Amino acid sequence: MQLTHRDVWLGYFVRKQSTVSQLMSGDSLILNDEGCSDSKRQPVLKFSKQFAKQLESMKSADYVMKSAKVNFIVYWLDEETQQEVKIVLPELWFEKQG
Repeated sequence: MQLTHRDVWLGYFVRKQSTVSQLMSGDSLILNDEGCSDSKRQPVLKFSKQFAKQLESMKSADYVMKSAKVNFIVYWLDEETQQEVKIVLPELWFEKQG
């Protein structure tokens, strides 16, 4: 599943610029229920509330997140601060249980 801007908490990336800047497309990410961390276990992204609900429905359909990688690193313009922020759009793999 390729995540988009709607699937990640955009404002979270404002505080994560130094960590995000060290990532490259294709890098593996470590999954947790709230988002993903880099290989040094530094949190780099959090899922949006909307995507968290989608994850819950996938869990109830017996799908489990298995792995993640950096798909794209793009700039997002924070309209409140007029600051361009690098954000990570990951690709997630799921596996059907049972």
